[in-house]
Amino acid sequence: PNKRKTQELLAAASSVSRLRGGGAASANASAPTDADLDLVTCMFEIQVSHTQPGDIVVLMGGAPSIGSWNLNDAVHLETSELDFPWWSTQANLPRNSLVECKFAILRHGKLVWEDGPNRKIVVPDVPPGAFQVPALLFGDIDHVQALEPTRP
Repeated sequence: PNKRKTQELLAAASSVSRLRGGGAASANASAPTDADLDLVTCMFEIQVSHTQPGDIVVLMGGAPSIGSWNLNDAVHLETSELDFPWWSTQANLPRNSLVECKFAILRHGKLVWEDGPNRKIVVPDVPPGAFQVPALLFGDIDHVQALEPTRP
């Protein structure tokens, strides 16, 4: 996994005074609400080596912050020439929950889902902070994945 990209995501997360469910920053932030405090910032990195120029890797799942299984609200991952084939993003997931999700490639308006069952992310009841989902491979699904604290 790309350590530099993880550090950039962590810096971005910590520089935002408040994050809401989809990870968007509020320009005129106030004190966090109970809903904000019930979210855990999760960093995702996945290796998808078979993408083509113009492809978009997306994350969808059973939480509002990752689209509630709606493509229009899915989280788009990012890569670069330097980072490829690693794609990354962050999403705020509900604390103390099990969230089902799946990655897909959006290619020419059609979804190419990764094979296998939905991924299940175990989000523990942890204090505020950023957590890393262990490095993932597209289509290589470990049925249940636990979060690990990120390292600066």
